[in-house]
Order: sequence, then structure tokens, then C-alpha cells
Amino acid sequence: MPSPDPELEALRRENERLRLLAARDRRLLDSVLAQSPHGVIMCDAEGRLVLQNEAAERMWAGSATAETVEEWGQYRAFHPDGRPYEGSDWAMAACLETREPEEPHEYRIQRFDGTFGWLLGSAAPLFDDDGSLLGAVSVFADVSELKEREADNRRRALEINDDVVQSLSAARLSVELDRTEEALAALEAALAAARKIVNDLLADAGADLVLGPGHLRRSQAAGG
Repeated sequence: MPSPDPELEALRRENERLRLLAARDRRLLDSVLAQSPHGVIMCDAEGRLVLQNEAAERMWAGSATAETVEEWGQYRAFHPDGRPYEGSDWAMAACLETREPEEPHEYRIQRFDGTFGWLLGSAAPLFDDDGSLLGAVSVFADVSELKEREADNRRRALEINDDVVQSLSAARLSVELDRTEEALAALEAALAAARKIVNDLLADAGADLVLGPGHLRRSQAAGG
């Protein structure tokens, strides 16, 4: 029985090693995509969507297939002036055209179930070893709760600002009318409104310090 060719055996072993490495890397990639808290969507060089991980489908409350960039409009988003996104407006489309990464950007979206939300995402082109464009990838996070908190804080700040302005206006009028007690009461109301907004902000930040009644100096929170 002829002995095996050493070169063929070496080639076979190298092929098997590369196959095992590729399988291991593929399992690692699948694990990362499945367990990542961030959404990932990938397209090829022609704009066909080729990958969407579970986090992306969860953030969008669904998914869609697309063969071209024009069909990306199924993923609904809106410009600051309210105009809906065209497929070419998405960051991945810019990556396919310019072959340059796109910086993080906020998107107001309408999910597939009709609800609205916010995403923060960026995109980058993908290249082969020889520099050929393979496609692009977008990675994004759901920041809807953060945007809701920001909106709540703005509303609270405006409400308390109105209270402060009204109290100071009342105090000024009372001073002009020489009504000292009314002026002092109005100023105390203004201080109370100011303390409220500061204490709300401290509570949101998890601070254990609060503004005490009657002044604007810090004191320990109750029980602290």
C-alpha cells in the first residue's frame, strides 16, 4: 500500500484546521449577534438586507425584507421637520455611496406595530481583504426611555419656571403697593418652587441631599 503524499496530507490538515476555525468564528459571531443588547442590521453592496439580529427585531417590533436601498423605506423614520425618511436617507445608504463611516445619529421611528420610539445608531461600510465593498452595517440602541425622561424634565422645568415667574411678579407688585407681608409670601412661594425643581433633579440623580425648607442651603435628606 503506497504511503500518503506528505504534501497532500499537510494540505488536508490545513484545510481541516481552517474549517474548524471558520466554524468556531461563525459560532462566536452568531452568539454575539444573538446576545447583543444592540440592534444590528447588515446589507450587501446592492442594498439587499442580509442580516437582522433579534435585538433589532425587538426594537422595531418586527422586520422587513428589502432587495434594494429604495425598499428600506419600510423602516419608517422622520426628519426633525416631520418628513418621512426615504431609503436613501438611512446612514447605511450613505456608507454604500461614500464608503465612509457615519457618526451616531438619533432617529425618531415608527415601529412595525404602529408605536413610536427613538434609536441612536451609527453605520460603517464593510470591505473584503482586497478593498472591495461588501456592504454596510448599522448598530443602534433604543433610547426611547431616555428621550421620554428628557421631555418630562423639560415639561417640569417649564411648569416650575412659570411658578417662579408668577411668584416673583406677585412679589414685585406687592412691594410697589407697599404690601410687605404679601411680598414676603410671594418670595417664599418662589423659593419653594426653586427648591422643588432642584430636589426633583437631585432625586432623579439618586442624591442623598435635599434643599431644606425656608432656604436654598443643602441639608441631609430625611433619615440620612
